[in-house]
Amino acid sequence: MKLLLPVAGIVLAAGGCCCCGGDMASMFEEIAQEVDAGSSGGGGGSGARAYSALPAGERVRIADLSTEDAYYSDKSSIVGKECTLDTESSYNGDGWHGGAVHCGSDTYYFYKAGYEDLGR
Repeated sequence: MKLLLPVAGIVLAAGGCCCCGGDMASMFEEIAQEVDAGSSGGGGGSGARAYSALPAGERVRIADLSTEDAYYSDKSSIVGKECTLDTESSYNGDGWHGGAVHCGSDTYYFYKAGYEDLGR
């Protein structure tokens, strides 16, 4: 989900005339990327990699497993599974989450798994 900022409001807030060239366009694109990265937590269901803790009951897709996770050797059979968080995920930084999930009849407790947020 991209958040579009009202350009007229930004120009007026700056208090002067603005010629929106390439510099302004790249600035708006950077802001949109930051909003995308930060908006995936908390039930948004964006499908983007989650960079904050997610609540219990949230649906996720396993996007990646860290080499530090106990299930890393099973990565090829786990990545891509759609799961539900049994508890709030503990966010371990850099897009890694820990906690209990169930994926159909399989249950895992991850130390460092990357999640894509699918919503409730």
